[in-house]
Amino acid sequence: MQDGRLKILSATVLPVVAFLTLAGAVAALAWWLLFTPRHRGIRNPRAVLFFLAILCATAVVVEITAGGGLPYLFRMTVVVLLAAWYHGARRSGELLEVAVALFGTRAGFDLGLTAEMSARSLDLLLRDLEMMQFAWRMKGTPRRLETLSPALALLLHTQLQQSGEQASLLALRGYTGGGSLCPAFAFPRRDLPAACSVVLAVAIALAIPL
Repeated sequence: MQDGRLKILSATVLPVVAFLTLAGAVAALAWWLLFTPRHRGIRNPRAVLFFLAILCATAVVVEITAGGGLPYLFRMTVVVLLAAWYHGARRSGELLEVAVALFGTRAGFDLGLTAEMSARSLDLLLRDLEMMQFAWRMKGTPRRLETLSPALALLLHTQLQQSGEQASLLALRGYTGGGSLCPAFAFPRRDLPAACSVVLAVAIALAIPL
């Protein structure tokens, strides 16, 4: 999928559809299988496996306490796969372009810039986490609470420091709000089936409220 508007629409609508109903989750999973590179498009497989492991543990607790753990696990797994797909397919700057196209050069520019900075921070966080895991493997450091706690604290401190540096840089450049941008979008014909399938997934979720 090349059109940034369709990518963001799909990445926003399909997880909601998958979370709301089981039929919607099946439809969203079918969309993921048909219109994405599947596992080849996942930029950070270890992070996906980490989230899936947390979901499995949560599903076990839900199944024991209230029931319905397996449907919950299936729906949330689809949500994670869709999020991983967009994270790998996102093109730098498209969040800003789509926000400006939808909401204008004032509020849209501010919203898009915030989204781009957040996405950049997430990329840096995942990179730092990979480097930390590599260092642990090199040193043979065990994964225990006493090693994980300072590592998480370091990651949090780094993110806060980077956010402060970004804010200072924008202030130094005189940014006060809004901006000038003229986004242009390509809409290849091969994106049309994927876009229509998103509408179909929504219709299935509404028609089969399971």
